[in-house]
Amino acid sequence: MKSSVGMERENGRRPGSIVIRRGLALLFAGCVLTCALTACGNDKDKDKDKDSSGTGASGTSSVIPLNTPSPTPQPTAKAVKVEVDDSLNVRESGSTDSNILGTVKNGDELALLTDTEQSGWYQVSYNGGTGYVAAEFVKVIDVTVERYNDLKSSSVPTPTPEPSADPEATPTPAPGNNTGSQAGNNASSDGEDGE
Repeated sequence: MKSSVGMERENGRRPGSIVIRRGLALLFAGCVLTCALTACGNDKDKDKDKDSSGTGASGTSSVIPLNTPSPTPQPTAKAVKVEVDDSLNVRESGSTDSNILGTVKNGDELALLTDTEQSGWYQVSYNGGTGYVAAEFVKVIDVTVERYNDLKSSSVPTPTPEPSADPEATPTPAPGNNTGSQAGNNASSDGEDGE
């Protein structure tokens, strides 16, 4: 019987040559990887194409600002926006049989107290307390935390009054045109506010 050393010599190999070959292969792979990573970071060829203005051959600047602040995302919270033709009831609980606390109009926003719809209703902050609105008539929206806190602490949103004709206003007659009923209107002038 021959020893393993004898077998390697018969095959034409020296003892330990496999280990040396593997070591050289790993060394070579490491060098290639190092060169590739180093080459990725160097833009020396781009610097050769620059003219005196600091732009490359294509006319675009190759200088990259180092300290560019990235926008910080603002924290957000959830609210609901009313989407109805006229008004929407805010109820005491999530049921059409519950008491109506008040109404909100189209476009009003309410702070959402729970993220998920519960049997077709959203729990919202209303008039300093809790109310419920039907999910089919509102849309969940993202608002800033500041806006959410404003919605949560505000009282009932009041609709903007629509302009109407002033019932106490009377047309001013043209000068020198006192005929018929207009003459009677000009006769009383006692200094009161028209009551």
